[in-house]
Amino acid sequence: MLTISSRLRSAALATIVRSQPLRLLSTAAPAVDNILTLEERQTSDTEQSSSSYTLTMSSPPANTFTEAFLLQFIDAMHQLRERRHVRSLVIKSSLPTIFSSGFDLNTLCRPASRNQLKDFLKLFREAFYSLYTAPFYTVAQIAGHAPAGGCALALACDYRIALDSDKIKIGLTPTKVGITPPEWLIRLAESRFSSPHACERAVLPAQLHTPRQALALGLVDILAKDSDALDQAAGRQLSRVHSTDPRAINSVRSLLSRPVLGAMSDETDLDQFVDSVLRPECQQLLAGALQRMA
Repeated sequence: MLTISSRLRSAALATIVRSQPLRLLSTAAPAVDNILTLEERQTSDTEQSSSSYTLTMSSPPANTFTEAFLLQFIDAMHQLRERRHVRSLVIKSSLPTIFSSGFDLNTLCRPASRNQLKDFLKLFREAFYSLYTAPFYTVAQIAGHAPAGGCALALACDYRIALDSDKIKIGLTPTKVGITPPEWLIRLAESRFSSPHACERAVLPAQLHTPRQALALGLVDILAKDSDALDQAAGRQLSRVHSTDPRAINSVRSLLSRPVLGAMSDETDLDQFVDSVLRPECQQLLAGALQRMA
């Protein structure tokens, strides 16, 4: 069993208590007490053997971004980076109706101190950095709701496949609870939506979209009619990627990611993010959202 490592770049994270160990499996199903599980994908004839992995989120009720979730996510990315043969990663959920709902609102609402909140939001940024800069192709397989941070997680992937169901809702909704998202997340959204105007129309009013609406906005790349079709669509896209020179792919990704990574390195942007969450108006909205969920 592989435990969470201490190889986190930010020294501020060194004192955070480690969560449940992450299991790296080949064929076994995810363990109940594990938030995330990595396993080798069953490759098609056109995919290279042992070159693709699946990261399954299994944290009921909604795969929220808790401290433990983010630490395991970062460690999973580190483990994959060390396996130099890895060409691709598919991220999915084991929960039937949820991809991820994003932040655990309990962590954001009335934190013990500003520094505690800042450390947590650093951890959030670290997790997204580890995914966005991964030296392998990433696919989000969305078969359930993906609001707020769940949508952001999908946007950080290179390719997004969604189940074609009007019951599913997807969208960046931080303004709904009074949060001004960090600049790097806005730059990321701008790079994924079909146009900056489409991004503005979707993000400012905190709208949720059906997968078909998300497809029209450029928020997702393709729809699938059922779970089997989701897997097949992922396999087809990975087959195309695996037939391409990975160095060329990573060079292009590096050029395209400069605006996002530039914003990620700005500590002022992080401080503004923290200040946004701590505003009394935002804290009141967060408390109201938690009360409605109770």
